[in-house]
Amino acid sequence: MKKGISICATVLFLSCGMYFTFDKGSASSEYVIDKKTSEEVSEINKKIVETELIEKIVTELKERGYSPHGGAAYTIYSANKQLLTIPMYDIDLKNKEMPNKITAIIDEVIIENNFNSFEVTIEKAEH
Repeated sequence: MKKGISICATVLFLSCGMYFTFDKGSASSEYVIDKKTSEEVSEINKKIVETELIEKIVTELKERGYSPHGGAAYTIYSANKQLLTIPMYDIDLKNKEMPNKITAIIDEVIIENNFNSFEVTIEKAEH
């Protein structure tokens, strides 16, 4: 059940990100992509799904004693601009050491799976 919710949340977040990316007529759209970049984004998204990258990140965090809330959300703008947001329970965002350790773990998983680096945002999840 939780996995289904996290997958739905990820798809929703990605869809919103892609909507604003592809919405060329929108005044609020700051980033408009061409056909080549659109194809890159589609390939990266396909690779994320095929490699189960988000699930691997969540599993690795849990194995190292952290408490991610379900899954993570990502937005791909291009091969060089990729964002990942992960909600975490029991995290003190004022203590920079913990978010830095979590980001390092996420970076390890990303590199192991042959992705370019992501800009990682960690959010505090409420119980």
